[in-house]
Amino acid sequence: MASTESFAAVNVRLLRADLSSSVKQTFLNSVLYCVLYVSAVQVFGSLLVSSDLLSASLFSGLILLLAFSIIRIFIIQHDCAHHAYLKSVKANNYLGLLLSIFTHVPHVYWKQQHAFHHAHSGNLQGRNIGDIRVLTKAEYASLSGRSQLAYKLYRNPFVMVVLGALFQFFIWFKWPHATARKNRKSLQSIVLTNALIVLRIGCLCLFFDWMAVLVVEALSLWLAAMMAIVLFYVQHNYQGTYWSDRERWNHAEASLKGSSFLNLGRVGHWLTGNIGYHHIHHLDSRIPNYHLPVAHQDLGSPAELTVLRYQDIPASFGLKLWDEKTSQLVKFGA
Repeated sequence: MASTESFAAVNVRLLRADLSSSVKQTFLNSVLYCVLYVSAVQVFGSLLVSSDLLSASLFSGLILLLAFSIIRIFIIQHDCAHHAYLKSVKANNYLGLLLSIFTHVPHVYWKQQHAFHHAHSGNLQGRNIGDIRVLTKAEYASLSGRSQLAYKLYRNPFVMVVLGALFQFFIWFKWPHATARKNRKSLQSIVLTNALIVLRIGCLCLFFDWMAVLVVEALSLWLAAMMAIVLFYVQHNYQGTYWSDRERWNHAEASLKGSSFLNLGRVGHWLTGNIGYHHIHHLDSRIPNYHLPVAHQDLGSPAELTVLRYQDIPASFGLKLWDEKTSQLVKFGA
């Protein structure tokens, strides 16, 4: 097993952005997105004329693949937010803005929130900004009955994933809310992204049936958002995860103990842009997504690392509170 120090020395030399790989990945994902989008719009148009099981199945499959395509595009935008995808900061910012038109995630606003998450991941005093809200048992016990009920509803998987995806991507990322108004660049990011999305969808409606465009846009985004929430949640919320007081917080421990390796298999990793290698990403966020599998091999298999698989995902959603006495996530009533 390589130490985190030797691993850092290796990735500085070998695992930074490669322009050729970045350009190729962006081009291929853009083409894939366009082909899937246009195909889904055309198939939906035929469903409006005469619906049949084959066309409905084809449309469902196209929407699923399009959702994964959106996730892969978002992973590139995510790398841009870390200035990990292209050589210059400006180039990363411009590409991130361009991709936000397809992911519906305002780049500058989300970038600032996500930077806070990385700087405070696993830090008990830095929770709940750019992250899934987690309360300690003591905090939960101090709430009123109504507030406890609200937290229980929030942590319900259907509310958090299905309704949460609708709220986060169709309302929160669209509305210039109070949090965004505190920062001029964040506010501009939301307004500009909204304008560019409306322009893109408006142009598509000039060439295709407007109803088909809106249905494909909404369904694929909603499905992608739900999958993204699930992926993000299980990367930090699982049995044995790491949380610590600010004074004892350690970056390497937070990365290896507090970020899982979600082993999705070769196909699953490709569909999700290698985000399952989340422990590597938190160890060094400057590694682009296409280098994460190699970095994982270089690091080896440290004892602190938690490996999760598909079957482990449901159990993670049963963990609701942080028990400060036992230093673990627990269920309600535990």
